Amino acid sequence: DIGHLHCQGETPIADYIRRWADRIVNVHIEDMRRGTHEHLMFGEGEIDFPPVLAALAEVGYSGGLHVELSRHSHEGVEAARRAQEFLVRARETAEKE
Repeated sequence: DIGHLHCQGETPIADYIRRWADRIVNVHIEDMRRGTHEHLMFGEGEIDFPPVLAALAEVGYSGGLHVELSRHSHEGVEAARRAQEFLVRARETAEKE
């Protein structure tokens, strides 16, 4: 869980992805702030997503990338659209770096 790594101060996240690449079979992703377990919409927390997405690509991860925005269920369709747009932009940035 990308947000939980950040929340717990297990950074840089890309290093953890590389270290545990052979054991990663499912990825939850959301934004968070260090020290606070609150699932935030992308861009509202502190996570730098392009390096995270680049590391997942680097290790050949091809499993699911599951957006976890449980506090946004009341706006599900709109939250999903915003999350997808954010992640597509972050992936494009990662590919350029």
